[in-house]
Amino acid sequence: MTAAATVRTGLLHQQLPVVMATDPNVVRFVSLVDTTASELYERVGTKHDLLDPAVAPMPIIRWLAGVLALPMPDDLPADVQRATVMAAARAFPRRGTAASLASVLTAMAGTPVTIEEPGWVRCDPEPGVPPTAELPAEDAEPTRVAGDGGVNPFEPVRVLVTGPSARSRADLERVVERELRADVAYKVSRANESEGTT
Repeated sequence: MTAAATVRTGLLHQQLPVVMATDPNVVRFVSLVDTTASELYERVGTKHDLLDPAVAPMPIIRWLAGVLALPMPDDLPADVQRATVMAAARAFPRRGTAASLASVLTAMAGTPVTIEEPGWVRCDPEPGVPPTAELPAEDAEPTRVAGDGGVNPFEPVRVLVTGPSARSRADLERVVERELRADVAYKVSRANESEGTT
């Protein structure tokens, strides 16, 4: 067998030096190993696909959502789950920012979501002493505070769903709860709802 007549078929056979590729005994041995390991090569070649939300199986998508601490409703369609996980992965380095929260909520809601930040910083006058801001009127609907569900007298972060969405407010609030700090008040509303609803 000459070097010109040698057909390199398997992965290992392709990596042999030309001198060894012309030896029939080496070629037979390497062909046996290539045949035995070909299935392993295929599996190893597709491992990166398991972490790619665009092609990963659905159980892996739900696992990836858990890794990203993203609450994923069970009734979300597969394409929405994939889009939400991809958006959360892209937004992860800037998690906690308005842009990050808006991109994850937009993917989940399937419609644009805007975040309006009031621009205030909560400062306690002394450790352990509550702030001196006035509480809202008795008939005013309280704003939600991530973490404890209490009332925050400060202006909340507004999460506005600007278009029609099949996602419930509770689904979106679960995502907001996970993304915002525990002391940040927020209010989720839809564009077609009247002001003041939570």
